[in-house]
Amino acid sequence: MTSTERILVAISDDANDGLLALPALSCLIRSVNQSSYQIELLTGAQGRLIAQIFSDALPVIDESEYISSRALYQKLKENGYAGYICLSPKRRHRWLGWRLGIAQRYSTGFGQRLLWDGEAIGRVAQPNILRQGYDNLVQRFLSDQQLSCATVHPPYLAFSDLSEHRDTPTQIVVHPQVPQKHNHLLAEQYEQLLCSLDLIGKRCEFILCGATESLSYCRYLCERLAKRNIKARLCELDNDNYQLAKMVAQCDLVIGEKGLLLYFAGALDVPCVGFGALPLGVDVLRHPLANPQRCLMFSPPAGRLTQEDISLINMTDSAVRIRQWFSQLQALVVS
Repeated sequence: MTSTERILVAISDDANDGLLALPALSCLIRSVNQSSYQIELLTGAQGRLIAQIFSDALPVIDESEYISSRALYQKLKENGYAGYICLSPKRRHRWLGWRLGIAQRYSTGFGQRLLWDGEAIGRVAQPNILRQGYDNLVQRFLSDQQLSCATVHPPYLAFSDLSEHRDTPTQIVVHPQVPQKHNHLLAEQYEQLLCSLDLIGKRCEFILCGATESLSYCRYLCERLAKRNIKARLCELDNDNYQLAKMVAQCDLVIGEKGLLLYFAGALDVPCVGFGALPLGVDVLRHPLANPQRCLMFSPPAGRLTQEDISLINMTDSAVRIRQWFSQLQALVVS
């Protein structure tokens, strides 16, 4: 591949799948930054917003602006790409390099997020498998082009207003769920947990996030915390994934039971704490995406009658573990 050649990189327009490609995309762009290669991103409208999280200067081709696939393919052929890297599980992206006649193509080959297990049965690919596959693709490409692989650090973002060391309180994003039977933590448990976590640093601010149906519950929790002189504020969740991801990237810790915020934290390598029921046949509850070193998961005591009752989680013990674990993470950052 000669110098000054264009390299087309495709990521999914889906917010969840698109976030999986950020670590590999970050490594790729930083590795070719000092070379003469030009990276261009192919995605949709949502993917364009995800790209803005990463870099404002990255050229983006929006698939949704073309009336047909044929018009898009014609435009891409005219650009004359010399390399294609697929960081998307979509079938149309998997075969795009072949359709365009690009000689050097890099794809995971998963297609539609399906893998092939030892018993020859199709199964859905886990997010971590996709993420590792994208990392391997970028490393293969850099190795073939004899480029050194740049080291990237979480959260892989490049906000112009995001500094590494902010003179602000420790910001902890909390995503509570409205209690229904035994499926979610109780208000008393959240109050006990957050009061204990307020001891993490001299200054601590909690951001309680909820959608329209759970915003009143978050307001109730804020009132309970205010009686204990603990600083907390509300944040209403909406469908703007760009703003949600930006908020997660700018915080110090994410706490949740399930949902998009906990998923964002795992994808962006932001420290996160999760609570959930223990599925049958599972010994340890794990985040589907997060780095185990930057994530803690808590579940009820094992047992047929207890493993689904999330209200049985001991919040005092959980708070002690979280404080110790988070303090160790902060010590590593300072060093």
